[in-house]
Amino acid sequence: MSKNKRTRRDRQKKHAGDHSVHGSVISKSDPEAPLFEKTEIFLSGHLNGIFWLSFITAAISGILLFDIRFSLSGDDSAYVLRAYNFIHHLIFPGFQGPLYPLILGPFVALFGISAVPLKALSLVFILGFIYFFYRSFRNRIPAILLCSVLLLTSINPFILYYGSQTYSEAFFMMFQAFAFWIFFDFFIGRPADNDRGTTQVKHHLISALCFLGLGLTRSIGFSAVVTAALYFLLRKRWNSFFLFSGSFLAILFAFQTLKFLFLGTTVLHFTNDIQSLAFKDYYNPVFGYESLAGFGGRLAFNTNYYLSQSLPVILGFRDAGNAVDLYPVVAISIGLLLVSACILVARKNEFLFLTSLYTLITLFIIFFISHTIWQQSRFIIPYIPMILLSLLAFFYFLLIGRKRRKLQFILPFILITLMVAGLRICFTGITEARRIDGIYYGLTPDWENYCRLSAWIPGNLPENAVVACRKPSISFIYSHGRNFFGITRLPFSPFDSLAKNWDRKRVHYYLIPVMSLKNVAVSDHLYHVFKQSISGIGMNLNNNYYNVRFEVMNFPDSSREETLKELKNLNIKVSDRLDSLRSWIEEPFSELSMIYPDSLLKTLHNAKVTYVMSDNIRYIPEEKNSKFITLTEKYMNFIEARYPHIRTKVMQTGLDENEPASVYRIDYEQAGLSVP
Repeated sequence: MSKNKRTRRDRQKKHAGDHSVHGSVISKSDPEAPLFEKTEIFLSGHLNGIFWLSFITAAISGILLFDIRFSLSGDDSAYVLRAYNFIHHLIFPGFQGPLYPLILGPFVALFGISAVPLKALSLVFILGFIYFFYRSFRNRIPAILLCSVLLLTSINPFILYYGSQTYSEAFFMMFQAFAFWIFFDFFIGRPADNDRGTTQVKHHLISALCFLGLGLTRSIGFSAVVTAALYFLLRKRWNSFFLFSGSFLAILFAFQTLKFLFLGTTVLHFTNDIQSLAFKDYYNPVFGYESLAGFGGRLAFNTNYYLSQSLPVILGFRDAGNAVDLYPVVAISIGLLLVSACILVARKNEFLFLTSLYTLITLFIIFFISHTIWQQSRFIIPYIPMILLSLLAFFYFLLIGRKRRKLQFILPFILITLMVAGLRICFTGITEARRIDGIYYGLTPDWENYCRLSAWIPGNLPENAVVACRKPSISFIYSHGRNFFGITRLPFSPFDSLAKNWDRKRVHYYLIPVMSLKNVAVSDHLYHVFKQSISGIGMNLNNNYYNVRFEVMNFPDSSREETLKELKNLNIKVSDRLDSLRSWIEEPFSELSMIYPDSLLKTLHNAKVTYVMSDNIRYIPEEKNSKFITLTEKYMNFIEARYPHIRTKVMQTGLDENEPASVYRIDYEQAGLSVP
């Protein structure tokens, strides 16, 4: 062995902390040695073998768990859509992190929109994670901890699930492990600030580039930058702190410069993410921005949900199908264990300390900013190995003391329990995965009808037709690349937009409370005047989308007097004063907002939409009842409030009583618009 290699290994052993219970390098077994020490001796001599066992197990498990279907969340399909648009239309991915679609792009160009090869790439990324995770911690942390996390990861179906999906989780996990391997090697596997001059600057630039890549994959990846900077500060490595901070800013500036030169924009990709996260309601920005107390509420709820529900499910301690109840005591206990682990390893092992610090910072940010309605376990999936490492490290170092040696059996008991739970859910997942016999397998009628209708579109609608729908990325996948326009939310406007519009356009509006229209028979003439005159609809969003409070009318001059007279005869209340609405605004739990049918139609027209696809997606996926998330239908209903016959049904999949999906052609000429 060369002198340089020996010196580097000595440095790693010194800075990794104790490899044995006593702090010396383990060399031979002692029959009287404590359990941890004997286990360390054995595992340290078989690290490579255990790595390959984990690697091969993960590969086999990943293949057995492989799912040929795209999920129905739409996010995984959206990555493929953005990769396709970049390759074929040079549209730079600007949402949810651009790096992964850029990596996916060449494979989309090579294989097209084909599920199996694109998903198989994710399994390669999972295996890449196991390799870089092993390289990051080999000979740097106790072998018990490293081997345990590798084996538990290799059989966990919730992690391996992302090895057969096109979400960014698998790629992010691999990139994360690679970035920390680089950081460990440059700044912890060597004496503090040992490098000088250009070498030190080079190391900081490379690390900053890796951490920028994490942030460009998923915005939460920028928590690694915060962690690295805080680590240098806590260790009083001032030179490294300033060099790292400056290097990251330089790399970020260079990236933004290139982005401006080639794309003409300097907007950071996560700007829209931050704004959306800051809204009280992600889907209704009209409610304004969240308060500090609101973010505190998110932190409390999300901590409870992810630590008492998601994490136990992922580890196999709770059944995914029945894990509804939340247990604050469990969440608080796990949270305290993670904090305690970070404090405990701070003086024991630098690699574990940085890992625990990163885990805490990242989880805090996720829990603090995430909307509580999302409740997606995949938010914490990339950090499960690090959470496991932190929790196991707590028990390892807690029991390593001379007075607690007799309790060291607790850690093997925990590991065996985790292994058995992991194997149980893994075998269950494999059994279910082997039943999959096609892309529609397991779909409930609502989703099967939606996906089959998406697949019908390419061979039956004009090639240049743009179809509006609720899940454009899913329709894109099932139609093999057709163009869809997404109706993902209803564009409500603040109530004061009505007053501003009133003053700006100098239009004499009339407000009619919906309650006064109930059970009132009107003439055909008045009905048509109503339809032609609707300018806006005032709604109370605090309850539901259809709690309409009033309609805003702009009666034609030629029929205004006659119309008002007829309304009066029918005892229908009419007001032309905004002051009459003040009492409604001041009502408790009232959130008045406006929606404008012409604006909705204009949005479709500007997007060159010629068809619209409605659906009957269940509100509760497991239950078939009368509750549906018919967002597209609601969108069109608002338009039809003004233009009753603007769409014509072209095709329907599924029977009327079995949650059908339908395609309609839009007749813009009824609204005086040209066909796009």
